[in-house]
Amino acid sequence: MNPPPSLLHVSLEDFFTFEVLKLAVVPLLVTMIVLYLLFFSTADVLLTQIHQIELEAQNPSGGEEGLLAWALRYSLTSWLAGILLYTVGIVAVMYLSIFTTLLIVGFMTPWLVEIVRRRHYPQEQTHGFGSVGSVLWHFIVTFGVMILLFLLLLPLYFIPLLGLLVIHLPFYYLFHRLLNYDVASTICSKEEFALRMRTQGATIRVHTLWMYLTTLIPFGALFAMLFYVLFLAHFYFRARLQPTALIEAAA
Repeated sequence: MNPPPSLLHVSLEDFFTFEVLKLAVVPLLVTMIVLYLLFFSTADVLLTQIHQIELEAQNPSGGEEGLLAWALRYSLTSWLAGILLYTVGIVAVMYLSIFTTLLIVGFMTPWLVEIVRRRHYPQEQTHGFGSVGSVLWHFIVTFGVMILLFLLLLPLYFIPLLGLLVIHLPFYYLFHRLLNYDVASTICSKEEFALRMRTQGATIRVHTLWMYLTTLIPFGALFAMLFYVLFLAHFYFRARLQPTALIEAAA
């Protein structure tokens, strides 16, 4: 008997169907428009404030001036501040794009899961769990833990190289918890989900880790998030059919 096609192969096949590509346009356009407007409007306000401080530094009205005003007296410092602003802004937009797209795709997950089920697992039924209240509570708890992790790890962010790695831990935690719960709660019962996390939790985390890393490619999340949902949907359906053999062969 031929081994089943890999999760990557079948997920890509599903992604490039007209049915899925139509859905992909929605989070792409909405997220790009919102983030474009948010970034440039915020950047314009901040740059205006920097320019105002620079003018006040060059024409002080009193005998005292602050450290920032003194530094911005020099055009090079002002230019560097502008570069820093846009650099930080681009990074912030990148992270915001990931989680904005994740929230938008969350509303599409039932349709994506149904596409996967209908095309590949017609004999299977979904046994979703949870309500609007429980989903909201899951998000609040997850977001709270992410903020706590961010604060606890704050001293490590100032260590060269290590800080660049550690800063991703809180964001990966949020990404993993939201994406995995979104797909699993659409397919599995609560008991089945708990079983999968006990038996294949490490494998699921490996998958969500490489998914998170690929979203760090600028604006990669805008294109890939629907693919991640398809991939995890295949994972959970296959885990139900043959919990061990298929997962090990196709992961």
